[in-house]
Amino acid sequence: GPVYKGFPKNMVSMTVHSVLARTPVGMIAEILVLVGDIQNGSPTDTDLDWELQELQHLSSFVKVKKSEEFSGPVPARMDAVDRDVTGDILVFMDPYVEVWSSTWLQHLILPVMENPRTVAVPLIHQLSKSRTLEDKTDIQPYYSTMTNTFDIQRMKSRFSGEIQETPSTWEPYDTPFFDGPVFAVHRREFNKLGGADEGLARFGGENIEVSLKYWMCRGRVVMVPCTRVGHIPLSSFDIPPVPEGQAKILGVRSSGEYMYYGKKADAETIVTVRNFLRIMQVWAKGQSAQEEFYKAAFGSVDLPKDWKRFLNDAEDDDNDFDREEAARDKNKCENFDWFDRHVLMSIVGLHHPWSTMDKLPV
Repeated sequence: GPVYKGFPKNMVSMTVHSVLARTPVGMIAEILVLVGDIQNGSPTDTDLDWELQELQHLSSFVKVKKSEEFSGPVPARMDAVDRDVTGDILVFMDPYVEVWSSTWLQHLILPVMENPRTVAVPLIHQLSKSRTLEDKTDIQPYYSTMTNTFDIQRMKSRFSGEIQETPSTWEPYDTPFFDGPVFAVHRREFNKLGGADEGLARFGGENIEVSLKYWMCRGRVVMVPCTRVGHIPLSSFDIPPVPEGQAKILGVRSSGEYMYYGKKADAETIVTVRNFLRIMQVWAKGQSAQEEFYKAAFGSVDLPKDWKRFLNDAEDDDNDFDREEAARDKNKCENFDWFDRHVLMSIVGLHHPWSTMDKLPV
């Protein structure tokens, strides 16, 4: 999960049925479906309730956990990790994916078993809502990098010239970042690193935060080309706008002037950028990367007051930075400059746009 009231019917069934049909029974501890109310108080979704009941009748592995509130996938997942799950290896999945082979899980978890401080991710293929491939040529392995707008960008090859190469079609390989729909981790190491940041609200940034955390804390992110998963992007659905009450809780002010890359941001964008600010505050605080991000996104190294208020407010609420910073310091994690030099440059031969390394005099 999580799955939310108001989403199209049968999305969660597609995911659960594909997992049950294509996974050896002895490898499943439980399939926990997390249900939240994306509209904070919407009427009961009878179609979803019926669908969930049918899935529970289908298999004793399927369990449903409901929440009347919606804060986003990360808090819901972390609450489940703390209270409900029992397996040693956790596979997080969006509720609108389909696994495509009977050995998907065996291939996916092997790198995690070899090195528990690993995030293992499958190749993701974009599907339409009718479950057909959006791009039938999009079947080649890729590396995932991050743009200066926090978007994931796929690279079909790395380096250039005589040393240019494409990733393996069968052997797991390192990648700087990963798409978010599906990823596997070892529960013990995931908890040692503080899990995912529960202060990330609604949608956006979890995969970036987990990627940086694992690499900077001397773990790794591994792409597993023998595991392939079809995914219907969240953008394919009509997502209800951020409810006024939730926006207020998150600190979004109706009178605020929220400009992002030269355009006025809507409420959903504001909440997403709030997530990005949290990530940078933990993993690039006081570094050139944070300044470069501020300059690119907000036009100044000094964060505008309406955006800065998010960081100030975070220091005073339950989701302050103490937990993330404590895990970072306890694990003796590196910083963004180290990540840029030793991960991005090493794996794909490029500096990040926020890096100043390629701007230094020779």
